[in-house]
Amino acid sequence: MRIYLDSCCLNRPFDDPRQERIRIESFAIERIMARIHAGDWMLVGSDALVLETLRNPDTARRDAVLEMLEQSREWVPLTESVQSLAGELARLGVAEWDAFHLASASYAQVDVMLTVDDRLYRQARRLLRADRTRVELPAAWLELPGKEIEQ
Repeated sequence: MRIYLDSCCLNRPFDDPRQERIRIESFAIERIMARIHAGDWMLVGSDALVLETLRNPDTARRDAVLEMLEQSREWVPLTESVQSLAGELARLGVAEWDAFHLASASYAQVDVMLTVDDRLYRQARRLLRADRTRVELPAAWLELPGKEIEQ
């Protein structure tokens, strides 16, 4: 199983856990990362993830996310093809970084791209062919209790 986690997913475990949704999503990301660490699944990283992460002024969070990305066994460079697809997605209304993540996941032909961003989730499901780039919410994908949150 080849998995692309967008920046929102990678940052979720460091968000304030007082909201139930954040706790559920954090737990889901932690379970996914445990399976990646165990070698059951493969994390696909990207230049886009690093570039967005480097913009984070919170050094502790930034370093933690970069450390998570070190577990990537496959990497998507920011090629002309990725940039071109990201540009097309941006013209369709997808936010700039989200477009780069969708393009990277699509280019890598991952089994699933995970996001905790509801807007991105809805846009991706509307704009992308599911047989090429499957986009899911982590808790729902893992079938955790509480998965029905704001889908």
